[in-house]
Amino acid sequence: MTASFTFVVFEHLNEVTCSCEGPYIVDTHAKVLVHILEERAFKECDKISFLDHLREAASIIVSLLILVVLLLCLVFYFKCKIQSGYSISKRNGTARVNYEARIMEDSGNIVHEAETTQHLDIDFAAGDCQKSFNISLVTRLRKGCIFEYWSATYHLGSSKEGLCFVKRMPELSTEKERHLCETVALKLKSLESSIYVVNIIHINLEKIPYYVCYEYMTYGTLKDFVLNNFRKVPEAVVSNSKASIKQSKELVTLASQVAEGMVFVTSQMFNHPMLSMKKVLTTEDCNCKLYDIYPAETALVKIKSHMKKDDPSFAWMSPETILYQQYLPQSDVWSYSVLLWELFSLGETPFAALEPSQIAQHIRSGGVLSKTRECPDFMYAFIIKFGLIPLRRGRKR
Repeated sequence: MTASFTFVVFEHLNEVTCSCEGPYIVDTHAKVLVHILEERAFKECDKISFLDHLREAASIIVSLLILVVLLLCLVFYFKCKIQSGYSISKRNGTARVNYEARIMEDSGNIVHEAETTQHLDIDFAAGDCQKSFNISLVTRLRKGCIFEYWSATYHLGSSKEGLCFVKRMPELSTEKERHLCETVALKLKSLESSIYVVNIIHINLEKIPYYVCYEYMTYGTLKDFVLNNFRKVPEAVVSNSKASIKQSKELVTLASQVAEGMVFVTSQMFNHPMLSMKKVLTTEDCNCKLYDIYPAETALVKIKSHMKKDDPSFAWMSPETILYQQYLPQSDVWSYSVLLWELFSLGETPFAALEPSQIAQHIRSGGVLSKTRECPDFMYAFIIKFGLIPLRRGRKR
């Protein structure tokens, strides 16, 4: 624009110079030239100003469009998060099993008809933020050896709420049971977070009854996941088919995640008595998380209480636990080996044909789990190498 404007000025100067006939005429031409130059200058300035305003308007419109797109993306993101957190979805065309029903089917004193609509509100100052955290117990799922298990809802101030899973000290507890619950809760309070362990939302030690509040896992147990998403391969192609190899790789990935969780738990001085596929929960992304872990010093108490039941889970108990009522770090390795057998047998129950007393006798006499058709040879050999003698079992998985 500057070059164009300069060319016009010199063009008019040449015209004036060529037609000079005297001072008056020159002066007149000069005034005319100034007038022309002013008109041209104003036109050029108006043109520049208009284009500048046009660019500014376009820039503002583009910025507003980008802002609208970002807001829509945020709304879509939070909508997806809410739906994934509070709905029971389908994976691979198979409906999820109701989480509460799975807990009720767990071993122990099963509550066949869950006690519902019992509510308990507890308010307390949560940390430095001084926000009111309260829970409402909804359904008692079962009564275990140490804790009662409930589904519940939680509210943190007025900004956050959701579903949760609560392990609570029974109301009619002895002094010894209260002390045990307090010990477990205190140890869990010092537990570091891990992607392989179910997240703890809050631990209440302010008021009795004590409780531990966990995130609500809506995607079921590892056993549910395997039963719903893995198919048994026909015997004729079980050893060398591409489907069988691919399935084995996926199962190894799941087994590795559980092993990582157990290594972490052990490093935090915790144990997982009677680890089984029912004690491993799965996330939306098919990752495994452990729950129901206990401090090392309370693991034996948990085992002894469980052994007094009418239907104890002997299949996941190590020989030293059954024979001598001992619980060692290596006892978790035995339970993990049984979990591997479950996993690579695609959800079958160990010693399913035997009664609990028969299982105990079978293990006492040195018996081991038989190889199933689905379990690969390499994995069955790996499971057997754990052995029956505790010293043969390393802490590393």
